[in-house]
Amino acid sequence: MRKTCKPDHPFNKFGCGNLKTLGDTPGARNDLIEFHKKYYSSSIMCLCILSNHPMDVMEKWSKKYFE
Repeated sequence: MRKTCKPDHPFNKFGCGNLKTLGDTPGARNDLIEFHKKYYSSSIMCLCILSNHPMDVMEKWSKKYFE
């Protein structure tokens, strides 16, 4: 999914990684930390739930686990 977004969109910057994989790319760890500081915030996150359960059940679970 990441590869289908616009090249300049923040989602296109990182897929996954750890210190070992990021260590091979100069500045990658700092870029990741800056990305996290800028974009990783509960105030700008959304939740999407897809299920075959009834809507009232999903709403109850959503409030229980994510409110």
